[in-house]
Amino acid sequence: MNPTTSGVSELLPQSVEEHSKQCVGLATRLRKKLGTLDGYWEVFDPTEEKEAIYGALSADLADIYMDLKEPAEPGTNRLADADVCSQWRFDFVSHWSHHAASALKVLFRLSNRV
Repeated sequence: MNPTTSGVSELLPQSVEEHSKQCVGLATRLRKKLGTLDGYWEVFDPTEEKEAIYGALSADLADIYMDLKEPAEPGTNRLADADVCSQWRFDFVSHWSHHAASALKVLFRLSNRV
């Protein structure tokens, strides 16, 4: 066993599980507030001929929030302050940029209904 990674594998599942619980909890609260405005249809990859998929604004917003919150939250990670921006950039490119684009399209359409 590598002494520098000893214990990390025991922490990771709980960390992932806790992240998942918090994200689902936030999405659930948002879903209740958004009501019928929560769901939307979108073509996941407009460069391919595929059917539209169902999305949820509450899930998009919760994922974005969690990806921004966690790296900067004091005492819950091992990132140095200088690495927080790098983590945000990585998370944006690898995960939440699609959620942000989807959420913006939905919010724009909803704002035109009023």
